[in-house]
Amino acid sequence: MVSSRRKRRQLGQHFLVSDFITEQIVESACLKKSDVILEIGTGTGALTEKIASRAKRVITYEEDHHLFDIARDRLSTSDNVDLVNQDAFSRHQPVPRFDVCITSLPYSRSIDFIEWLAIRSGTFRCTIAVLQLEFARKLQSQPCNSLYRAVSVIAQISFLMKEILLVDRINFDPPPRVQSVVMKFETNAQFKQPFLNRTRIQEVKRFFSFRGRLLRNAIEDFEEKIDLPRLAFSSNRIEQIEPGQFALLLEKIC
Repeated sequence: MVSSRRKRRQLGQHFLVSDFITEQIVESACLKKSDVILEIGTGTGALTEKIASRAKRVITYEEDHHLFDIARDRLSTSDNVDLVNQDAFSRHQPVPRFDVCITSLPYSRSIDFIEWLAIRSGTFRCTIAVLQLEFARKLQSQPCNSLYRAVSVIAQISFLMKEILLVDRINFDPPPRVQSVVMKFETNAQFKQPFLNRTRIQEVKRFFSFRGRLLRNAIEDFEEKIDLPRLAFSSNRIEQIEPGQFALLLEKIC
């Protein structure tokens, strides 16, 4: 029989068990008593309790039915917590207004989370997220870096990002096989937010399917909308193009 710890690891479920780390997460969010907090991934509700003590209302999503039951019992006396047993990223799930988002979700959902969050950039004050360290570095990587990907462009167009705290494996149960980091996301005011929508995100991902090729070979479908001779970076390879240049392309094609 598979142990519960091994099963959680297989599902990518790693729960923070360090009071110091959870306290640092709450502190870095700079919560106000008037804030509505959206938490994605309730887990056992340990972090939720700390958030609820400092905010007006917490709306927290947990997709796992077993964890939902555990958290419901734990949070039964917290009258400012709305616990929802659904996938927060479902397109059929209406998103309530919130001031701050806090999450420590399975790392397998990290890309889903960044895309979901980017579509809402500018509608909330900040987000605090526990992420795999390598993924966090990918979000911040620059053109020509080996980690530079579509999600790097999506994150950098949408947010200003800062690493708050490295989190060692021993602070989780069960311990993940990777190092983690607490990241803070705030609105990138260089662009009118939300700048990205589902269509634009899909176009960024399509561009990166041409990695290693020149931009002009990737935008043949949009020659009527883009004046290639006047585009200074049309001879650059996809992985050499900066997020701001991708934003210029997106404004022209969709």
